[in-house]
Amino acid sequence: MTTDTQNKTKAEMKTYRTYEQFFGSALFEKVDQMEFPDDYVELVITGVPTTKDGKPIWGTVDDLVSSPYSHGFFEAIGAVTQIIKAVQLYLSFDQENVPELRIRFESKIRGVFGQNKGWKNPLAWIHIGHGQKCFDYKLLDDLEDWEPEEYDEIPGISDGHEDEDFISSEWLRDAIRMMQGELLFVGLPLCFSSQIGEVLMQSGKIIKIHAPYDFKVSESLEFYDARNGRILPEHTLTDWTDYVRVVEKGLAPALIRVFNKRFKEDSELETKEEEE
Repeated sequence: MTTDTQNKTKAEMKTYRTYEQFFGSALFEKVDQMEFPDDYVELVITGVPTTKDGKPIWGTVDDLVSSPYSHGFFEAIGAVTQIIKAVQLYLSFDQENVPELRIRFESKIRGVFGQNKGWKNPLAWIHIGHGQKCFDYKLLDDLEDWEPEEYDEIPGISDGHEDEDFISSEWLRDAIRMMQGELLFVGLPLCFSSQIGEVLMQSGKIIKIHAPYDFKVSESLEFYDARNGRILPEHTLTDWTDYVRVVEKGLAPALIRVFNKRFKEDSELETKEEEE
């Protein structure tokens, strides 16, 4: 196996495997550890194109239907909402008030994320801007004294929809880490999203992430499946469907676990009452 092949294989494994930290019912065990508000949770979409006065061109999903984006965008939104629907169903068996889902469209990342402990991370986030392979360089600090200086590339992500005004992925990582709550799902249909996603995962606040591209991807192709450094010629959207499949497959055993726990607690309570 050549070095290039080894590196490519490692990159693919990093993108498609290590980002999937929680599979099946284990996802819902993680959900048990999360805090949810009683009123609503949000899927926030940033990088939305703007009108002449700087406002997002979509205020509602109806606006998106009237003025659609790249093929696959609706499928991506649908996949994320189905994941949240499964979580809502799971929560309905464990708490009285289940938060409703709201979708919010924003033009800028900085309008949603900031290095502010008083801010809250949305439950899900999709960015439809641009990715940058190297925003800045960072001196590696784990070298021996006798070793020459080495630098690592820090990828960047556009604040808005245009291919400009980039933000350091490390700044965004620190913002996500500092803010309250966790992100159940992050979608990055961007150039070099694999590199960006790897940095953002260091926040410890992201449960699942879609970050498939370690190369430049053409606009209008950014939601399609990719393997081996290229977009698949069939232009499929299988990865988005797989996220839903994995979550729904884990829902049944997770609910069984909840029922078994309740049955055990009820049985123990009944036994205690009989003894008294």
